[in-house]
Amino acid sequence: MEWFGTADPEKLIRQGRPSKERSRDRGKGASPMLRVRVPQEMDRAIQELADSRGKQKSETVRELILAGLRHAD
Repeated sequence: MEWFGTADPEKLIRQGRPSKERSRDRGKGASPMLRVRVPQEMDRAIQELADSRGKQKSETVRELILAGLRHAD
């Protein structure tokens, strides 16, 4: 199955957001930023999960979103 234009959605998580300069150079446009409000407890849980995995919070959030999308499919 192809997700978001790639057969390897894990690659999307690892690569993070491309810089604006690289996006323009490659003609892919800017990567969208998703802003959401979450309860403090959820924010702390996400940060603790990220810390326990040795990852950035943004990468952990991308992983969680992808897992949720897979589950919803």
